[in-house]
Amino acid sequence: MVVDIETSEGFDCEQAFGSGHFQNHLTLFTAFSVLVVISHAVAFTLISAEVDHWCRQPTGGYLSADAWRNISIPVDPDGRHSKCMVYANPGDPNDTKVIECDAWDFDLERGKGSVISEWKLVCSRRSLKTLADVVFMAGSVVFLLLSGHFADRVGRLPVVLASASILTVATLGTCFAPSYPAYLVTRFLISGCTVSLNAVTGIILAECSSCARRSTLLSLSFLLGNLLADTYTRFLKWVRPSHWFYHQLAIVAPTLLVPVWSLLATESPRWLIASRRLEAAARVMRAAAQRNGSNTDGVDLLLQRVKRRLEAEIGADGATPLATDMVRVVRRRARSCSGLHFAPPPPFAR
Repeated sequence: MVVDIETSEGFDCEQAFGSGHFQNHLTLFTAFSVLVVISHAVAFTLISAEVDHWCRQPTGGYLSADAWRNISIPVDPDGRHSKCMVYANPGDPNDTKVIECDAWDFDLERGKGSVISEWKLVCSRRSLKTLADVVFMAGSVVFLLLSGHFADRVGRLPVVLASASILTVATLGTCFAPSYPAYLVTRFLISGCTVSLNAVTGIILAECSSCARRSTLLSLSFLLGNLLADTYTRFLKWVRPSHWFYHQLAIVAPTLLVPVWSLLATESPRWLIASRRLEAAARVMRAAAQRNGSNTDGVDLLLQRVKRRLEAEIGADGATPLATDMVRVVRRRARSCSGLHFAPPPPFAR
């Protein structure tokens, strides 16, 4: 689909439907999406606290935990019992050969419990813990590329609704994942959907804001979102739920409000005009003008100007836009991608 970027950016939202409650709602929605992104980004860190562990004694063993460690677990140079090694023949005091164990016991009384003990992410399996971060970052990259493409093809709003739906289901999946691979799959989907939701809501806010307030509203939304996320994560660290399941559920609780917020979202009028869906753009802008308490005459004047511009570009035979329009679109996207690549990432609360 060929879009007319020049026409869609040839007006200021202040002149069309004013500024007010409409933009304020989009600002809060974008801030909320930042909160959701950060809460999921730090979720695994909060639920993967280290838990003391040691090699498990063979099945049928009768020794207490302390007696087993004193007899069978070698002592490291730091004076502590090894967490990953065990004597090959614990019953022979003259045999000091050690081997790496593949089963462990965890101190769940002193520790609060975490996914480390749930899925045995220790010793030879410790690299699986790092894999969770790799999968999360991979989901962000893949979905961000896809969401940008589909946001241009089918619209901003469908991407928001799809991301919100998948995100809600995947979030519940993280809490009830039966295995670590299943948990990683849900993390991949969550990462992709959160960054897609955040990116596209930010685009909608930018495209619905006046030129004078655009930077201010975007900065405010990211600042507010980071502030909320930092406050919320600090609160959870202070509360420290008794089990990682409840901790995970508390961390991702804001995500359960995403479907409600997404139903209140709107399509970008600039995208509708760029796609030459003028009637749909008129409905969105009139609704925005009413929410802002502005006169809808500005919408009518804008659409008349856009129609004259389109009539001048498209001949009476209905020819498609000139190839120069496509060149402008490609150049604009190239500049956008370059800006996105070099833009500093938002700080994540840890």
